[in-house]
Amino acid sequence: MDDSFDWNKVIKKEAKSNGNKELGEIQGTEYNCLVVERGLVNKEFFYIPKDLVENYDGKTVNFKISEEIEKKYVNKDNLFEKST
Repeated sequence: MDDSFDWNKVIKKEAKSNGNKELGEIQGTEYNCLVVERGLVNKEFFYIPKDLVENYDGKTVNFKISEEIEKKYVNKDNLFEKST
């Protein structure tokens, strides 16, 4: 994606990995990552680097990652959440 891209445009948009697999919904940005949330009760958070975005069509953000690689970005405890 272009360096001048406004990443706020992708918040609340759908996120998918290779093979059109749903990852969840983008909740925000943190550092150089997009924060993706999946699940209603047992929530998982993915912190996926922005440079792995393949494309954005205005509705869906497609990442250049496979199912095996997506597990690398899972953070069930949301450890990256800023403490207050």
